[in-house]
Amino acid sequence: MKTIKGLLLAVAIISSSVLMASTSPKTTATTKSAEATAISNEINHFLVEPNFVLEEDVMAYATITFNHDNEIVVLSVDSPNEAVEEFVKERLNYKKLPFNIYNKKQTFLVPIKLDVEE
Repeated sequence: MKTIKGLLLAVAIISSSVLMASTSPKTTATTKSAEATAISNEINHFLVEPNFVLEEDVMAYATITFNHDNEIVVLSVDSPNEAVEEFVKERLNYKKLPFNIYNKKQTFLVPIKLDVEE
């Protein structure tokens, strides 16, 4: 009888530790996803109403990172249109985000699509 109780106790302890270990990565993934969505929304907010007229839709790619003050730092902008490149740098560089960025050492490649207004 003591052996069965000991075995059940061991199974319960192992099961609970396995269940607790499996919940942590989901929380981290959810946090990263929420952070990415928030960053994307803020970038979209900063890039509204360009100060120039586009003749066609333009796709650009900005490489960004974040400094210790939660400000966006634009490292480079890859675009066929020089006006778009300057616009993205002007609107994003050193703009402060209203929330804390957890992974400030990472660089991000952000696709940016500017559509022609009709």
